[in-house]
Amino acid sequence: MPWLDVLGNDIHYTDSGRGQPIVLLHGHASAAACWEPITAELEQDFRVLAYDTYDHGWSSNSPRQGPLVDRVAELDQFISSLALENPVIVGQCMGGMTALRWAVRNPGGAAALVVCGMGWPLVVPRRGRPASRRNSRCSARSTPTKGSGSG
Repeated sequence: MPWLDVLGNDIHYTDSGRGQPIVLLHGHASAAACWEPITAELEQDFRVLAYDTYDHGWSSNSPRQGPLVDRVAELDQFISSLALENPVIVGQCMGGMTALRWAVRNPGGAAALVVCGMGWPLVVPRRGRPASRRNSRCSARSTPTKGSGSG
């Protein structure tokens, strides 16, 4: 099991195959292991890397009441620590949001982006204001309330 120090955190990752690097980003409540079914196929032609983001899988957990993780900074550090050049970034769910945010900060930094199964945040901070811990969490009511006129 390879480990890497990323922003002071122990990050578990997998690394197999050779060639153009592909970085696989898992979704919320998941881990790098979710990519195992397709890794064997991809590693025939590519160098395939997948890591457990902070607070997931085998990677370290955040301290209680600690700040929210900047997953884009984590991805940036992961890529630079392994000297990956022009990787393909594949993100599912939360990993898809990370991939898109990383691409905004690093225009032209990836050979390609593949994003799947990603929702959209329900709370978007106003321009020039960072998201606070409170409004960065998405919440939605899935069941209409009685008398709401829905359903």
